[in-house]
Amino acid sequence: MNEEQLTEFVQELGIEIINPDRRYWLIRAGKEGAFFNEFLRLGFTGIGYAINDLEFLKTATKEQLKDKIATILTDSENQIGQIASKIYNFVHEVKKDDVIIMPSAGREIISFGIIEDSDIYISDQLLLEESIIAANSQVIPDKRRKVKWIKTTKSENVPAKVLLHLFSPHGISLIADKEIIELVDNLISDLFLKNSEAHMTFNVKTEENIDFDSLTDYLSILNNATRFSANYFKEKTKPTVKLNLNSPGPISLEAGIYTVIGTVIFLALLGCDFEISALGCKFKVKSEGLYKYIKLCLEYIKEKEEREYNRNLSKLQIKEPEVINKIREDIEKEEESSDAPIDS
Repeated sequence: MNEEQLTEFVQELGIEIINPDRRYWLIRAGKEGAFFNEFLRLGFTGIGYAINDLEFLKTATKEQLKDKIATILTDSENQIGQIASKIYNFVHEVKKDDVIIMPSAGREIISFGIIEDSDIYISDQLLLEESIIAANSQVIPDKRRKVKWIKTTKSENVPAKVLLHLFSPHGISLIADKEIIELVDNLISDLFLKNSEAHMTFNVKTEENIDFDSLTDYLSILNNATRFSANYFKEKTKPTVKLNLNSPGPISLEAGIYTVIGTVIFLALLGCDFEISALGCKFKVKSEGLYKYIKLCLEYIKEKEEREYNRNLSKLQIKEPEVINKIREDIEKEEESSDAPIDS
């Protein structure tokens, strides 16, 4: 499989390619998350403060913002400087495709979103009764940016280090810690490409104690899949696995792009509902290299390994990346609908 074919395969499966330059921001929904549901329901993020002249906001420097704020508020010079920096960052530094992290009151619920466009807008519209009530005691976040909220989850599903970062008192703050960024990436996407490497996350859902035999069996099969793929595609990047042994918790795989793509296909074939030993797969592929890889996978995979993989998936209640299920469904549809040979 050459680079062009790999790109086509990645696009066909909808695998996310993350820009390594995108930024990550903590933006609160008002004091104590008072506007959390408003932000979530209407698809935006925002900040308050007293300036709502859009043209001025778009052209003002930090010093000009400070001068303007000083004529409106009676805060100390230090506080005025902080407010000016927050407004400036929201208007000029937050970019399209940046990630927004928004905690609810008490950080019980955490939402993750993506900035949808480059423009800010001014609006004091509120729809929810709880927001209208909150507006009686605090400033409405009227400087807004459109957000596509992609994941909302309970705090118990968020890594502890990410949660600790949410204790920052600031209404808007840039997240620069590389470990937190990696944790957030794995939390909001179960399969993605970034910095010429691929990342894949399997979520162990069982809330019972993790069965050691099932876990080691599963990791052994995962190891076989990655080694088989790395050897086939001759990738030198050594795969690494990170485990969170809390139950539930994630298993994260990081490796070269070809290795992870190969592992995705390998695991999809393991879970397919057809006779593996008969080499009866009729999954249509355009790449001859990919066809050869699938054929070798089918020859390598043993029925015993397939049974063990599916048993461990069930026992550990592992949620695989969605793309694995997509490939599996495509394969099974082809198996049901056609007796034609594989296209090459």
